Amino acid sequence: AASEYYRVVHQVGAAAVGVVLSLAFLRKFQSALAGSRRRCRSLKPMRDLITRQSGVAHGGDSTPQRLGILTRALAELLPGYGPSTKAIAIWAPGRIEVAGKHTDYAGGRSLLAAVNRGLIVVLVPRGDDLCRITTLDPHAEEGDRCIEVRLHARETQRRRRTIPSGHWSAYVTVTLDRLAANFASEGLQGFEAVVASDIPSAAGLSTSSAIVTAMFLALDAVNGLRDRPAYRRAIRSEAELCEYLGCIENGQTCRTLIGGAGVGTFGGSEDHTAILTCKKDELQQCSFLPLVCEKQLCFPPEWTFVIGVSGVVAKKTTTSTRKRYNDAVAMAKDAATSLGLEWLGQFSEDLGPGGSAEAKYRSALYDKIAAPDLVERAVQFFVESEWVVPQIAEAIEARDEDAVGALSSLSQRLSDECLGNIVEETRWLADKARQLGAIGASAFGAGFGGSVWAIVTTSEARRFLDEWETTYKEHFPFAAHQCAFFETRPEHGATVL
Repeated sequence: AASEYYRVVHQVGAAAVGVVLSLAFLRKFQSALAGSRRRCRSLKPMRDLITRQSGVAHGGDSTPQRLGILTRALAELLPGYGPSTKAIAIWAPGRIEVAGKHTDYAGGRSLLAAVNRGLIVVLVPRGDDLCRITTLDPHAEEGDRCIEVRLHARETQRRRRTIPSGHWSAYVTVTLDRLAANFASEGLQGFEAVVASDIPSAAGLSTSSAIVTAMFLALDAVNGLRDRPAYRRAIRSEAELCEYLGCIENGQTCRTLIGGAGVGTFGGSEDHTAILTCKKDELQQCSFLPLVCEKQLCFPPEWTFVIGVSGVVAKKTTTSTRKRYNDAVAMAKDAATSLGLEWLGQFSEDLGPGGSAEAKYRSALYDKIAAPDLVERAVQFFVESEWVVPQIAEAIEARDEDAVGALSSLSQRLSDECLGNIVEETRWLADKARQLGAIGASAFGAGFGGSVWAIVTTSEARRFLDEWETTYKEHFPFAAHQCAFFETRPEHGATVL
């Protein structure tokens, strides 16, 4: 029953972005769910109710766990409101970076997909400019689950000084502060919100960018940001919105929208692009600076991703991880400067046919860059962006298992050798996945912990997952209580219900 209820809600949401659901309807939804646990009952009345309220239905597979986190959020928010109160629900998924490690902020390419895990924000508009956000994160302490953010630029610096490094509210606060600074001149209405998630925290699945995206969608749903002159002057497309969301995180100015403090990392807009724009059953190849969607390709129906979350925390708001991440960014900038460029993606070199792309880039760059470490950083960037990303996209389209395996191994090795962001656990996970018969496997995301994706045949996915998880827990028993393993196919990006 839970699976069927979510299927209907997700079908509606995927096609009817911007639909506002009343809490009376959501109460019926929650009540029906509770009843379904006690006895079987017809689901047709609820399906008809949802269809009438939205006017649209859309096909798609069910994902029961998302219903679970929606219900948790509703249970937290519902008691304080009457049946006529309007509510909005927002789904923001995590993402897989199939290829394109540390390329977006240097003007390179990535191959992306959204996953079937994410976060849900359920919110109710307020009559003033206060945002009160409660997290259902089980790791948050009982007295530290709720924050308040006033949508007024004068309070921004005071608030930044009081947020501890790594605190769950950092991305929420930075996003709302930036939106207030850019749009509060015309007045902003706040909201009461509850955030619930089934993305493993700091796992390389981009929980942080999902929060940034969801907070933008929340404030937009309440205030109509996209209809405002200040927004329209600066942001003219979905691609430019993704770039702006990246600038919220890194603190940079985005065209006419003045920058702010950011969260302390100097990344790009890859994660926000995947979370906001990816499509179900498709991979998306993008280039950055500026953002261009170069290609969308169908993910073979007979293949499935299995994600192995190592349990090694890769939280970019902590000082040590932030420094290592920013070092990779700085090295890419320094390498570009050595080539007389603003960023590495501007480099163009005819390497000729045949031979190893890695060897040819290394040979070409040693003549142009004096520092060996900057050469290696540039080699990783160019091989990943100019060779691995387009080639693995073609291999997946052609169902060329050997090429997918070789290219994902090359990507992982260069990340390990040139970026130094692969840890023992993610190295082991990728190697073991190949031993267990995965078509391809690689660590992904910022690194320094996080997760590994493996592509397997759908018929073997459950067996593979069970054996991968069991052997990992045996090899790394200290990580057994923090790791997680799950199957996913490419899913829809963020949705407003």
